[in-house]
Amino acid sequence: LGIGQAMENAASAADIGIVVVTPDYVSLRNADTVDRKLDVCGLKRRCFIINKVDLEVLRSGNVPGIEHIARNMSTPMAGIIPCDENIHLGNNMGSPVVLASDSYIAKNFSSIALRIF
Repeated sequence: LGIGQAMENAASAADIGIVVVTPDYVSLRNADTVDRKLDVCGLKRRCFIINKVDLEVLRSGNVPGIEHIARNMSTPMAGIIPCDENIHLGNNMGSPVVLASDSYIAKNFSSIALRIF
């Protein structure tokens, strides 16, 4: 869960808390727990990002949807990161796709960063 003294120490020095959640029920429960802990630690500026969003899986209805996640988190959503094999491959090859400034992925990450800061 990432909850413990190390997280409390990090939260005490942070200006903003960013909780990353994936569209599955276990992650959503854990993200809510982490978010509440950040609040207790006094971190009032918080948001969340939904990572690894696969539209086909979302459409199946077997995982929580974007709206469900947004309703269950008590902080604003900063953005959505799609499930894209280019992200995975680029990271593993040492060339993150977000470095390609003309890619939709880089533009998406930039938009998320602007919303956060």
